[in-house]
Amino acid sequence: MLAAARLVALSVGCGFSPMVDLPWPEGYGERAALAVAAAAVVTGLLVLLVRDDEPRLWLCGPGGPACEGFPGGVLLPAAALEAAAEEAVADHPDILGATATARGDARRLRLHLRAVARPLVDEQRVGRELEQRVEGALHPILTAGGLEVRVRVRGVRVKRLARYLP
Repeated sequence: MLAAARLVALSVGCGFSPMVDLPWPEGYGERAALAVAAAAVVTGLLVLLVRDDEPRLWLCGPGGPACEGFPGGVLLPAAALEAAAEEAVADHPDILGATATARGDARRLRLHLRAVARPLVDEQRVGRELEQRVEGALHPILTAGGLEVRVRVRGVRVKRLARYLP
């Protein structure tokens, strides 16, 4: 605010400076403490600016992909879609564990599901089954057809099976 007052004064040709009227500290210790306080305030503002929030996805409404974040859509936490996808495949008899990651933009919503399956399973068949389950579980949430589901199934080796069993 002080800098803005000084710029306005300079723009109209006035020699006014609000800096002269402020009680600046005389000693070096007080000036150092003031500089440290200013640095702490700036650091706090930067932390607020670049903090890592929970990822959210913008789902367009009936307006279609042209809405691009304007009225006609819903802001949904990505964790809600990921949890729904993981819950949909949790009771599959061949799956030992699964993690989902949801990402998207105004045009397309992508869901990547990584699943660990029991040994000697047909990974392609299980992948197709999981893809159908995920699409069926997310269809009530997402009525739009812009959902792209990618499933990666990895069969675990018999030696490492004990790691995934309860």
